[in-house]
Amino acid sequence: MTTGRVLAGRIASTLMILVILTSRAASQTTFATLTGAITDSSGSVLPGATIEAVHTATNYRYTGVSNEAGVYTIAQLREGEYVVRARLSGFKEVVVEHVQVAARDIRRLDISLDIGSVEETVEVVGGAGLIETETARITDTKDADLLKKLPLNTRSAIGFLAQTAGVYSHTGTTGTFTIRYGGSRTNQENAAIDGITITAHDSSVLGPMASYLESVEELRVDIGNNTAEFGSVGQMTVISKSGGN
Repeated sequence: MTTGRVLAGRIASTLMILVILTSRAASQTTFATLTGAITDSSGSVLPGATIEAVHTATNYRYTGVSNEAGVYTIAQLREGEYVVRARLSGFKEVVVEHVQVAARDIRRLDISLDIGSVEETVEVVGGAGLIETETARITDTKDADLLKKLPLNTRSAIGFLAQTAGVYSHTGTTGTFTIRYGGSRTNQENAAIDGITITAHDSSVLGPMASYLESVEELRVDIGNNTAEFGSVGQMTVISKSGGN
C-alpha cells in the first residue's frame, strides 16, 4: 500500500514537472491572415467568389473562397506585400495591389464586385487597412528598412523595444536586462524567432540570434491582449530574413 502511494506521488510529480516545462512550448505561429466580405455594388453578399493572394517577393499563391455569408479567410500568409484578386462568374475581376501584412496580423480587406465580364478587370490601389480591427491586441511593427533608419546606436533588435510606447527596458550595471510590457512583471513576457520561443525560465533571452539586426526582416511587439497561444502579457516576435525571387 505504501509502495503504491509512493509510486502515485512520483507519477503526479513527474506530470506536474512536464506541465511546467512545456508551458512555454505552446504552439505559436508567425503567419498572417486576410479576411473580409465579398459584396456586389448594392452591398449584397456574394458566396462562391475565388480570392487569390500572391506574395510579391516569392510569387507564392494562396487561395480562398467566400462562404454563404460572402466572407472569405486566407490564413498561413507570410509577412510582406501581396496582390489580391477576386473573381466570380458574371462580375468584373478586382485586383487589389500593395496589400501589406505583418507577422501575426489579422487584416480585413472587403472587396466589392461590379457586374460585367470576367475578362474586365478593376484595379484598386491601397490594400488592407493599416489598423488591425479584427483583434484587440496593442501592437507595434517595424520592418527591416525602418530598423536601419531609426537613430539608435545598437545593432541588436532587442535595443529597439524601448522605442515602442508602453514598453520599458533597462540594462543594469551588472548586465541584467529588464523589460516590462504595459506595466507587466518581468516574468510576464516572451520572445520568439520565427515562432520558436527563445525565452528561458528566468525570462532571459536565449542565444544571439536577436542580436544581429542584419538578419531581421521584421520586429513585432505585442503589448497586451494577446491571443490564447501566447501565455504572456508582452510578446516580441522576430522574423528572420529569407530569400525571394
